[in-house]
Amino acid sequence: MVVTVPHGFCPRPCDEGRQCDCVAAHWARVLAATLKARGVTVKLLIPTTPRFKGDYNRFWTRETPYRKLLTAALETAWLVLDIHSFPPPHWAGYNAIILDDRRPPPQSALQFSAATGIALDSNGASNDIQDEAHQAGKEAFLIEFNEKGDPAVQTAYISAIADWVFNNNHGTR
Repeated sequence: MVVTVPHGFCPRPCDEGRQCDCVAAHWARVLAATLKARGVTVKLLIPTTPRFKGDYNRFWTRETPYRKLLTAALETAWLVLDIHSFPPPHWAGYNAIILDDRRPPPQSALQFSAATGIALDSNGASNDIQDEAHQAGKEAFLIEFNEKGDPAVQTAYISAIADWVFNNNHGTR
């Protein structure tokens, strides 16, 4: 599977303007490590250039080195989790949001609930990383973490995601 973080390179502290997704790379690393500990093969893709040099979840960046790594990884991956983060007040009160432009994923597997501050948004918005994965016949979800969210809840959510991936992956894909 592939974990992407298209806005994960932060050239300066996050309080100096919105140049990156401030906590996305952190949570992507935690997710990748959690999955690897469960025996899942993970390709983690974090860019080495800032967002202003290319918004890597847009179609026009498909020919960049970062997106070519994704295209190559899709040959063997079955799933793409595209990790982002958001500053308050967006999605006020939520620790994490999962976006699916096609349909909701299994709710029992990913534990969406207002009580834990995890929500599903299937408003039809998509990005090109999801689109490319879907065009290749792969599952793909965009996950947004609140930059001021509760780390305990977000860590538990990472564990729930890892359990869902492992149970659907069986450690072989």
